[in-house]
Amino acid sequence: DPRVVDFYRQLPPADPARSDPFHAAPKNLFQLGPSGIQRVVRARWTAGQEAVIALEIAWQTREPGRQQGETLLAEERIYRLASRGPCTVVDLFSRLMQSERPVTLLPENDHGYIGVRVHDLIDVEDGGRMVDSEGRVNPTEHFRDDAGDRRIPRWVDCTGRIGPSVFGIALMSHPANLRNEWYLREFGLMIISAAQSQPVRITTESPFEYAARFVAHDGKLSSGAADQLHAEFGGVTMAALKSLVKRP
Repeated sequence: DPRVVDFYRQLPPADPARSDPFHAAPKNLFQLGPSGIQRVVRARWTAGQEAVIALEIAWQTREPGRQQGETLLAEERIYRLASRGPCTVVDLFSRLMQSERPVTLLPENDHGYIGVRVHDLIDVEDGGRMVDSEGRVNPTEHFRDDAGDRRIPRWVDCTGRIGPSVFGIALMSHPANLRNEWYLREFGLMIISAAQSQPVRITTESPFEYAARFVAHDGKLSSGAADQLHAEFGGVTMAALKSLVKRP
């Protein structure tokens, strides 16, 4: 589709002479060059009261003049979409496996592994309200500790108003994740990862599995409702969702 622009594929080659006012080296966006490719190898799905989508994805390098680069990782990704009253719930499960050799996810960037950014009109900077499972209002920056002011939340919600309508979205961790480290910003960014403070090594014997739940809601989401949705998510497994997908 000529109307679709793949921004990352059009990034220029690395240029150390150019500056990026928002990031210092080695995170300078002008020095990163074109990103890699996440190529969908296979897609299956089933739809009824809920929709479940199963994807097989190849994580590849981007090589000049080539449609495909080297495959570094193979991913199994599952989405489950469901309605829960005024909420739309999206469950995401990911399993990364090495291809030819082990891969390490380095703690050099806060912007991964799973996240969401809300519309500017409902973020904290524009009058929205961010709260987490620990009762903190408008938390920001990193939350990686087992206790104290920076203890790890189970979920984070950002809710705001556009005209007469109130709505928002919550991001929820899965208790089976290796680590649930959070990065939050007042411009509506909510990110959860296992590799913000420590590297994650992906080998044949140790694939990387991670999961999160997104809850988009009309009206406000109470803490009790968020706790209940998080507890329910803790009982969901990737294997159970895969079993729901029809064979091609």
